[in-house]
Amino acid sequence: MKNNEMRNRLFKLHAKFLFIFGLVYLFFAFVKAEEVYASETSVTSDHKPVTYYVSPNGSDDEKNKGTSIDTPFKTIGKVAKLVKPGDTVYLREGVYHEAPEITISGESGKPITWECYQNEKVIIDGSDRECNRAAYGALAHQLTIRCAYNIFKGFSVINGPSHGIHDHETAHDNTYIDIESSNHNGKGFYIDGYNNTFIRCVSSYNFDFQGLPNDTGYDNPGEHGDGFGLIGKSNTLIECVAYNNSDDGYDTYNGGYNEFRKCVAYENGTSNGCSIRASLVPWQSKYGKFLGDGNGFKLGNGPYNIVIQCISYKNTRDGFSTNGGIGNILINCTAYDNLPNYNLYKNYNTAINCLSYPNVFDIPEIGIKTINQEVENYTKQYTNSWNSTLQPEVQVTANDFLSLDPSSPNFLKLSPNSKLVNSGTALSSIDLSNELDGREIVVEGMIGQPDIGAYECDLPISKNLPVISNIKVEAVTTNEATITWNTNRITKSKIEYGTSDLFGQSTSYTGEYKKEFSQKLTNLKPDTVYYFRIVSTDNNGVQGISDVFAFTTDFITPEKPANTVIYEAEAGLLENGARISREFNNYSGDGFVCGFGNDGAKVSFKVNVPVAADYKIFIRYANASEAEKSLSIYVNGTDVQQTFLPKQSSWRRWVDKEEIIHLNAGENIVSLVRDPDDGGCCNIDFIAIDTSIKDYKAPAITEITTNIVSEEEIEVNWSTDENSYSYIEYGETSYYGYVTDQNKIITTQHSVRITDLTPGTTYYYRIISKDAEGNTSCSEELTFTTKEKVIVETRYEAEAATLTGGARKAYDHEGYSGSGFVCGYGNDGADTEFTVKATSAGLYRLCIRYANASGSDKSLSIYVNGVDVKQTIFAKMSAWNQWADCYEIIELKEGINTISLRRDLEDGGCCNIDYIEVNPLVDIKIEAEDAQLSGGAFVANDLPGYSGDYFVCGYGNEGAETSFDVNIPMNGEYTVVLQYANASENDKTLSVYVNGVDVQQVMLYRTANWMTVSKVYMTLQLKAGDNKIAFRRDPDDGGTCNLDYIIIQSK
Repeated sequence: MKNNEMRNRLFKLHAKFLFIFGLVYLFFAFVKAEEVYASETSVTSDHKPVTYYVSPNGSDDEKNKGTSIDTPFKTIGKVAKLVKPGDTVYLREGVYHEAPEITISGESGKPITWECYQNEKVIIDGSDRECNRAAYGALAHQLTIRCAYNIFKGFSVINGPSHGIHDHETAHDNTYIDIESSNHNGKGFYIDGYNNTFIRCVSSYNFDFQGLPNDTGYDNPGEHGDGFGLIGKSNTLIECVAYNNSDDGYDTYNGGYNEFRKCVAYENGTSNGCSIRASLVPWQSKYGKFLGDGNGFKLGNGPYNIVIQCISYKNTRDGFSTNGGIGNILINCTAYDNLPNYNLYKNYNTAINCLSYPNVFDIPEIGIKTINQEVENYTKQYTNSWNSTLQPEVQVTANDFLSLDPSSPNFLKLSPNSKLVNSGTALSSIDLSNELDGREIVVEGMIGQPDIGAYECDLPISKNLPVISNIKVEAVTTNEATITWNTNRITKSKIEYGTSDLFGQSTSYTGEYKKEFSQKLTNLKPDTVYYFRIVSTDNNGVQGISDVFAFTTDFITPEKPANTVIYEAEAGLLENGARISREFNNYSGDGFVCGFGNDGAKVSFKVNVPVAADYKIFIRYANASEAEKSLSIYVNGTDVQQTFLPKQSSWRRWVDKEEIIHLNAGENIVSLVRDPDDGGCCNIDFIAIDTSIKDYKAPAITEITTNIVSEEEIEVNWSTDENSYSYIEYGETSYYGYVTDQNKIITTQHSVRITDLTPGTTYYYRIISKDAEGNTSCSEELTFTTKEKVIVETRYEAEAATLTGGARKAYDHEGYSGSGFVCGYGNDGADTEFTVKATSAGLYRLCIRYANASGSDKSLSIYVNGVDVKQTIFAKMSAWNQWADCYEIIELKEGINTISLRRDLEDGGCCNIDYIEVNPLVDIKIEAEDAQLSGGAFVANDLPGYSGDYFVCGYGNEGAETSFDVNIPMNGEYTVVLQYANASENDKTLSVYVNGVDVQQVMLYRTANWMTVSKVYMTLQLKAGDNKIAFRRDPDDGGTCNLDYIIIQSK
């Protein structure tokens, strides 16, 4: 009994202990959870909202609190670390050169607000950031949002090296209002988050001109430059605008359940964007062909997006495309002048009350592609303009709109008398429960039966419109036409006209109200069809619009060729069905010759010329048949060539075709014959012979050779058999796309350098040469292939080297490169061995990055390929996280070498090694007489003391310049030494240019006499590859000096 009682007591004590332990555990777990939550969102329940100010002219000093308008912070990044729920950040006017990342969340009801102070203009600009294709994925977006419950208002984000604004996948419940994002090398808005709202945001001119990385390489330029790219779900866009982006205006790839209300997309699919970067490089030859899609709204693959009252116009591809997505709903949208307007393929999408113009109305069944919409089976359709009860009896025309001019406030709004008004289907009558999945739809402006299209017409329907009648087109010439008409009551009227029924031009309204009208259209194009309609408005503002009419302007009949002898066809010898006709006017003489629909039809002319030579012949013909036609030219019974006669718009339109033929001295018989391989079916008016003796022979292009200069440059050389001007067409395909400048000197020996090429790429090219008389020849198509780019590694991380003798990897001091550094040199024999590759045998500069806070200078021995070559000293520093560079010169063999940093017995050791850099040692001397001279600079040798064969003088002339070409192996700073003489009355100066940029002014101190030389030293930043170093006398320079040579050395 006692044992049982004892067991019960122990059990109760044990249970109590477990209960108390459980409470303690839950308490600390709860506290820990609260700490984690607080650390992620910076929530403090008793926080009093703070107002911060930021200005490019502010200060991020630790003592500055940034809470006064007079003492703002300098950067957004600074305040981004301080804000808490309920705070407001005012951005002052200016340009912020930073790429902020916002990570602190607000709370529901206590958002963090970022807005421009009193509507000042604020720009976050990334133009100063490097745009690196190879490191694209590592580039920070220009503005990154990784938080929730923040509001962003009124500023612009531009010129990012990757995407513009990135709403990260962790971002949610943020609001963007009146934000502009443009000219980025990627998407304007990259929306990866969820439940975010975008109001009146604008995204434009975004263009990924370098092509984004993919799994196997890079995509083509333009494929990812969307205005708004939605990867996330359940976001809402209201009254946003996307235009002139390289890919799509809005792309919901993998993003579903998003909603678009009253958004606009236009003119997407262009390569006009990212101009501050793309304009600086030949991106198409360097990165590939432009492949931007150019859709207005691309709704897929993500499902169940809702698009309400949105407008898409003048995009290069689809206005609205479901792109394989399912369950998308389009309600009261308008698409205008896209290709096509709607592309609703794949299953279970819905289109309600949507408007397409221009339109095609002969759709025999759903699923056939037309010019302006493609709709596939299983798409639900309700009273859209292409399948409403209006068709096929009534079609949408320009008269259904108040305006088709994008600059008009009435653009794409319905005319009150359009048949599209009150012709839609009420949403209440359509079951969309499956597609909506609990979501609600609100379409603004709909009362009763809706209209078709994005705009509900809010103008009253007039039953008493002005009646326009008696429309006539009079006095049509090549460039003018007069239109007359009447109205049934007094109105002011105008003419809308253009080369299509979209018009695009308009006369002004007549100055007074009247009933009879006459207006002249001027500056028209010859031989062109013009469409027009009359718009008449009475004194009560009621407007009437006529039907669309058309007329064709007259064409210009060319003058007879000057300085020629005319031979009329009707006066020639006609054979085999050729006959005289006068059916069509505007011919010369007494008629023309037809009948060339018959094989063998022939007209012959007796032609006299003074000497045997090549002559130019003009054949005046008309051809309004269905295609280009041809005839064969015979001279004295011999078939010499076939002439092709392009199709024209009318049989009354006569044009001249020029050919070159050889004629004998005296009389010749020239015949035009339809042979079996000719098309015929044309009319001949006359031939004209230019009897002047001229050179019609084009230059012969021979001896074409290429010389590969570098990975990005090639030299092409060739000869012509006569003096000529020449240039080269080239590109990565036979379409070429690039043209070199025409050489300015007429010559027979030609040499052109083509630069900015893509390494390791095959190019197609051809040479065009033109002599002084304008005769032009073209070589056959040829190819060349640029060198593969050799990437030489110059930095070698110590932690990646072979470590022995106690040397080991460490991480405990900041500031190192790579993933760590090497320590352990307190041990004799500690060794870090690097394996490096040298492109050629020779001297190299070895840079060793080290840290030494041991209290005194230390040393290590350098071994190259196993041989101890020298001891290097590491000066003491103040702290172990203070890194410095030590330089030595070593000799390497071509190919693989080993470099060891070893602690030998005589070394001090006790230092840390971060990395080494190995670069070829540069020591280049260039004589001034071998440089390019301009602006009055010239060579001379009338004074002793100079190096080489000559020196350069002429710097008494303003603009005198000596430009040295030098090839450098690596980017970096180099020491440049200039040897000169200056025995003028005082010190002189010259301006130094590197690759066309004025970098500094150099002082040339006076020398004892003109035979005494001196040297001046300067440090210049040079790029890997070809550079130009020029010394120029600018207006603010003294000049009057002689230049001997320069030396370029590794610093």
